Amino acid sequence: MNHLKQLLKQHDQAEYLYLESLGAEQTGSIQTQTSHLALLYRAALQGQAEAQYLLASKILLDNRISLVEQNEISQKSLQCASENGHGSASLRLAEQLRAAEKYTEAIEMLQRSLAQGHLTAAMYLIHAFSAEPNPISTLDWQ
Repeated sequence: MNHLKQLLKQHDQAEYLYLESLGAEQTGSIQTQTSHLALLYRAALQGQAEAQYLLASKILLDNRISLVEQNEISQKSLQCASENGHGSASLRLAEQLRAAEKYTEAIEMLQRSLAQGHLTAAMYLIHAFSAEPNPISTLDWQ
């Protein structure tokens, strides 16, 4: 097992940290949950898209920081994950942009999500360009 850890560390430090964070989360104690977040944060900083996406979700559940900070950090983390090819992150960003009535940017993010393989984005795009009078502003993605 140590040999595998060593190979993972050498191959991709961010992936290794992400996998370690998942192991820390599984144990359940407060100390290991804190360790999980620290490892997840380090993996996210190193560009691991799944870690960035999970960090965005965890930040929104953290009541130790203000709602404004939660949204700001979460959105930045989602943006990084999206730029690193994470289709679900792109989709969540599109939903946030739609909620903020930034429809052109939301459509662009949906296109990115679809290009990244997230098929739900295709359904949203089809709905957005349907024959409704103002399909983008009346779009209900929830």
